Amino acid sequence: MKVEVLYITDIYCVWCFGFAGVIDRLASERADEVSVTVLNGGMIPRDVTLAGMFGRFPDPVGLHQNVTRMTGSRFGDNYMNELRNMRTSSRVLNSSRPTRAIAALRSFGTAGDLEIAQKIQRVWYVEGGDLQSTASYAPVAHELGVDFRDFCLRYESVETADEVQSQWDWVGSMGVEGYPAVLTRTGENSFSMLARGYLPYDQLSARVDAALALLENDMAANGAVCALDGSGCD
Repeated sequence: MKVEVLYITDIYCVWCFGFAGVIDRLASERADEVSVTVLNGGMIPRDVTLAGMFGRFPDPVGLHQNVTRMTGSRFGDNYMNELRNMRTSSRVLNSSRPTRAIAALRSFGTAGDLEIAQKIQRVWYVEGGDLQSTASYAPVAHELGVDFRDFCLRYESVETADEVQSQWDWVGSMGVEGYPAVLTRTGENSFSMLARGYLPYDQLSARVDAALALLENDMAANGAVCALDGSGCD
């Protein structure tokens, strides 16, 4: 029996960068019990400057240091230097471009969403690359065995844009208001929240245990039934 886990993330969410190892461990160590689907929520749906994103925090550098302290994930010098000089930085953030890149790379079938997202996170948070530039995805495409020209065509396609919008619409319909978020499927069209924000692995794994127990109890409680349409009575 497997429980379906939906990981709602965004490349520009610093806590998602810290949470990547937890989700990756969950997907690998509990592969027999958990099926992880990654959805990108569109945290920044339109262009925002780096200062516009982090200038609202009293201590942006301290925020990143806290992420490292809590999760062990380390930000690269290039990224941190850009952050420290955000008032003069020309960097622009917009979630649509990394989300398009993930969708485009996924379509080639050479890697899963978690691996793709982690490689793109590395470009931004470790190497300090600009995710608004299509060229920044060339090394990722190469690592995944995808021809960069083919990637660019898929990246710019209407189908990819539609997929991105569909993901954003679905996440919005679920009432997700912060990232990261983890949901679990409880029915054909129903979900419950496992985590709002970063959780250490042991805590998230314990919540998965509880979800599995509920699923097993629900299955045990369902017996033979005569439905109103006359089915299921034999």
